[in-house]
Amino acid sequence: RLAGYRLPLPRRVAVRTASALKLDPDRPEYHRATLHVEPGGLFVATSTGRQISSRLVSCANAHALLELPRGEATLPAGARVSALLVPALSGRATDDADAAD
Repeated sequence: RLAGYRLPLPRRVAVRTASALKLDPDRPEYHRATLHVEPGGLFVATSTGRQISSRLVSCANAHALLELPRGEATLPAGARVSALLVPALSGRATDDADAAD
């Protein structure tokens, strides 16, 4: 048990992008995003904005890290990608079922 979580490793889920995302031509990257659930249960990811390291607000507001491939192009809106769910920075569990009693 790590920090009270029964499942300490990040959960990976499939998401659909709400907008187009520019890919990095040199390396794969993790892109911070917020999530909402569409009817039918599919996650939709919205970018938290600029991804520079000094943007702490985008880190604090993120629900997930989108796993974007390396590429010269732009990933279109509606593309399906993998995302790692991240816990709230407050230290609370994102899912009460995973929190310690």
